[in-house]
Amino acid sequence: LRVGGTLKFINSNLERYTSLGIAVDGGINYYDPQKLLSLSAVVSNAGMQLTTYRDENRENLPLNVMVGFSKKFQHNPLRISVVAHNLQRPGKLLYDNAARPGQNRDLSTGQIVLDKITLLDKVAAHLNVSTEILLGKFMYVGFGYNHLRRYEMKLSNSSGTAGFGWGFGIKLKKLQVAYGSSAYHAAYATNTFSFVIFINEFTKNKSKD
Repeated sequence: LRVGGTLKFINSNLERYTSLGIAVDGGINYYDPQKLLSLSAVVSNAGMQLTTYRDENRENLPLNVMVGFSKKFQHNPLRISVVAHNLQRPGKLLYDNAARPGQNRDLSTGQIVLDKITLLDKVAAHLNVSTEILLGKFMYVGFGYNHLRRYEMKLSNSSGTAGFGWGFGIKLKKLQVAYGSSAYHAAYATNTFSFVIFINEFTKNKSKD
């Protein structure tokens, strides 16, 4: 069982306007090594503005309540993870936007035909789903899906790969290298490279010498 938290002081300056705030992050994680199961809960950005840009305009911080789990199967290279986010706003993440360009119009009235938001869409908008294939002890390939991002970034005639992501990682003795690609929009994706150096491996070698 692990518990952690962060205290954050926030300072914002826009031209001659300033604002100060304070926020905390808190999380708890339970891991069962026998069942290869991990359960977590996180509250992010819980806090308030201490001073505002204008006296009559106090803004809320981007609070995010999340729970998630990760499960690795015995004698199977597959691990699945599900994270439910923004649980403080159940069913309120999606909305009809009449101003979004390229929407269909009713041929008889000329009015914009808004998208129908189903209950399944409302539930799926809170979920990030991912899976990893562990190729031995030193390499993995991962895939992920974000329904909220896909809904917000889709075009009227095409959604492309918006909301989908994938990546892989290789772990060596002293270094871990990872690559990830995530599609934020139908037109392009962002690509990231990560390098992790295990400093303790270098100190072990020095102690042996």
